[in-house]
Amino acid sequence: MKLPINSLKEFGLENLDFEKVLDIVSTKIGSVEGYSELSKAYEGVVIAEIVAKEIHPNADKLGVYKIS
Repeated sequence: MKLPINSLKEFGLENLDFEKVLDIVSTKIGSVEGYSELSKAYEGVVIAEIVAKEIHPNADKLGVYKIS
């Protein structure tokens, strides 16, 4: 089973260090076979939401988007 560390915030474990979280998971749920840290792979990635779309004034197949 894959368990994102961010999902542990629901259980109040967000302030613990990573080793302590691994210990809690292995004692309460089952042994941890391995883990991957993906934060470095996605460093610099920004998530945005499109809040408005307009038709491009000079092209039929393009759009102008406003993001936040």
